[in-house]
Amino acid sequence: MAAARLLQHAQLASTEADIAAMLKAIEEPGDSVWILTTSRLTRLPATIRSRCQRVRFRPLSESRERVAGDQHRL
Repeated sequence: MAAARLLQHAQLASTEADIAAMLKAIEEPGDSVWILTTSRLTRLPATIRSRCQRVRFRPLSESRERVAGDQHRL
C-alpha cells in the first residue's frame, strides 16, 4: 500500500546525520511518496534538491478560500 510522508520545514535538517537520514529515507525503495516543505529552498542541500520535484504553491484568493471552506464544512 502506498504511503505519503510529509516532512515540514525540511530546511531545518542541519547536521550531516539529519541529511544522511533524510537521503536514506527518500531513496528507500517502495511505494512511499515524500513531500518535503520548505520556505527556504536554498537551505536544502543540493543532494536533497536533486532528488526532488519542485511544486510551488501560492496562497488561495479569498473567494477560493470561501468555496473550499463551504465544501468542507461539516
